[in-house]
This record gives sequence, C-alpha cells and structure tokens, in this order.
Amino acid sequence: MIFAPPHDANCPLEFVQADMQKMRPGGEWEILGYVTIGKVGTMDPMDEKFRQIVRPRACKMGGEAVAVMTSATNQAAISTGSGTVYGVLRRPPSGAQAPQSF
Repeated sequence: MIFAPPHDANCPLEFVQADMQKMRPGGEWEILGYVTIGKVGTMDPMDEKFRQIVRPRACKMGGEAVAVMTSATNQAAISTGSGTVYGVLRRPPSGAQAPQSF
C-alpha cells in the first residue's frame, strides 16, 4: 500500500493493538500492507511460531509495528480452520504532508 525501505529480516517490531483512529490519514501509524496466515485447526495469532512467520515479511516491507487486524476460526463437523490478517505499520516520516480537505 505504501513503499518503505526494507529492514533486516530480524528487525525489532512492536506488536500493537489495532486502533483505526491511530491508522487513519494523519494518525500515529501508516499501514504499509498486510500479511495473512491460514491454518487448519485453531491458532493463537500472537503465538511465537506465527510471529516468526510475520516478522521477516513485515521487516522486508519496512514495518516498525504489527497489529492483528482480523482473526477468525471456523468450525465444521469434519474440520476447523483459522486465519489471521496482520497489518504492517510504520510511523509517518517526519515532514510528511498532512492530509488535505477538498
């Protein structure tokens, strides 16, 4: 969604609570893009094994933080599946132009 210079695959990332007010134009965070993980069975989106999948992708996107945007589990008689969408975030660069009204 927004281009940012990549970081090393093990860059430090904050895991923050998704707050759409902080992610709106002119807010505290810019959304760079998304990482989506699906799994047969149930999943805890904050489990370390999923963080290890998300981290290098978020770092490559130039992320500074990650938020769980959506997470759902569907159960049926014969199987269970889960999916999580992580938002990759960064703080707006200093000197960024404020949103304009029209």
